Amino acid sequence: MIEAREEPPFRRERLAREIAVIVVLKLAALTLLWVLFFSGAHELAVGAQEASRHLGLPELARAGTLPAAPAPATAHTAGETP
Repeated sequence: MIEAREEPPFRRERLAREIAVIVVLKLAALTLLWVLFFSGAHELAVGAQEASRHLGLPELARAGTLPAAPAPATAHTAGETP
C-alpha cells in the first residue's frame, strides 16, 4: 500500500511567505495605479464657458451664461388630468 507523503513544514512556510509577498506586491501595484490615474489630483474643474466652447457653442462661451434650464416635469397622481 502506498503511503501519503506529507510535505515538510519548511515548504509550507516558504509557500505561505511567497503568497503573502505576491499579495502585498499586487496591493502596492493597485495603489500606485489608483494614485496615478484616479486620485483627486486628476479631477478637472470645468465651467460653463469651457463646456460651451468644447460643445461648439461660441455664443454661449462669449456671453458667459447658459440658457435657462427647462422647468422640471411635475408628477401627476392617479385620477388627475394633466
